[in-house]
Amino acid sequence: MDEQDSTPTVIMKAPLSVKAAAWLSAITAFFSLQTAMGVYEGEKYRLELEKLRITYEANLEYAKFVAERPYSVISCVGAMMRMKDENFIVSLLKTPTRDIDLKYDAELHKPLEPCLGEAKVVDGIWRIPKQHPFQREFGARLDRLDTLLITYQYEIGKKEVVCENLLGIFLNANGAVGEFFIELERLEVLRPNNFPNLLTFLADYKRMPAPKTCDRYKAPVLERNMMLESMQWASRAIRDGVIGSYDWIARRFQRGT
Repeated sequence: MDEQDSTPTVIMKAPLSVKAAAWLSAITAFFSLQTAMGVYEGEKYRLELEKLRITYEANLEYAKFVAERPYSVISCVGAMMRMKDENFIVSLLKTPTRDIDLKYDAELHKPLEPCLGEAKVVDGIWRIPKQHPFQREFGARLDRLDTLLITYQYEIGKKEVVCENLLGIFLNANGAVGEFFIELERLEVLRPNNFPNLLTFLADYKRMPAPKTCDRYKAPVLERNMMLESMQWASRAIRDGVIGSYDWIARRFQRGT
């Protein structure tokens, strides 16, 4: 009799232990998933802050560099932008290997004289030394701009911020600055082997529909994270009692018995 009475007791205790274990497992799994998702969201936020920091520092360094350079170069660039003489632009801006001799045109060339150092006009010929300061200064500005755009090319900074800052420059003078850069690319003053990051931005600039904006970078579409979605589903399921419900496990156990 004692043996028969003890059997139901053993059978009834088994589901209770399973219920408790299932409930504790569900709670543990739920908090584990919540922690994992919290870490993921925190890292994503930290990455955005890191990109902002990198962008700020890169732009600050570029602004400091420009502020320290002679402003007279800007007027010379403006004068060059108004010129239509392709041979002159190429001769002046590509690294020359010898002195440059050009037919002097006072109306076109006078604004450039302050930037060309020891250039002299003799018998209507303008002789520009191969080591003229304008080419060095303009090249230094392009080098620094290309360095800034590393953050754009490889997206290690906030792409929309870099884009907006540079777009403001390119759209100056009703877009004439941007057109001048496009012309420099066509004349192969800008080439992939010397200014790759600048040319990447220039390619994007040319593809921008009018009015040109950087809006497409402001809300990037994130790729679906299947692991995160699975974790979110499991978390909701546990919370709603679909998975890990001790009642559900108990019913399955009872049917099995």
